[in-house]
Amino acid sequence: AGYRVGFYTTDFDGYRRNPETNDGTPYGAAKRTVVNGTLTLPLGEGLLRIVGNGMDLDAENPGSLPQDVLDEGNRAAWGFNVRSGAFKDVRQGQIGASWMGSFGSLDSQFALWGIRRELFNPIPGRVIDL
Repeated sequence: AGYRVGFYTTDFDGYRRNPETNDGTPYGAAKRTVVNGTLTLPLGEGLLRIVGNGMDLDAENPGSLPQDVLDEGNRAAWGFNVRSGAFKDVRQGQIGASWMGSFGSLDSQFALWGIRRELFNPIPGRVIDL
């Protein structure tokens, strides 16, 4: 029998300049929290392993920059992304169980997994010339 549990969180203020305030305020903040764990137990003629993972991510979306803008040293977020509040919110969880062992005269493995994901990622509008 054994177990393992892990947890971490990453939180930062952003690294891109907010062009709407134009005062050096950063934009592109994000926070990510992850938890995971496993539990292994003897069961019958084998081992049962249960695994669970969860993740929560909230992030502002400053937009990607073309290479020529990066080469100029401009790290500003796109103004439209800031004005429209472009962001990404993700919540995900999964759980699974597997059993490995002898099943009659056979070495066997059985597994069952479930996952749930919620994703909200509004993309800023674009102007397209058709």
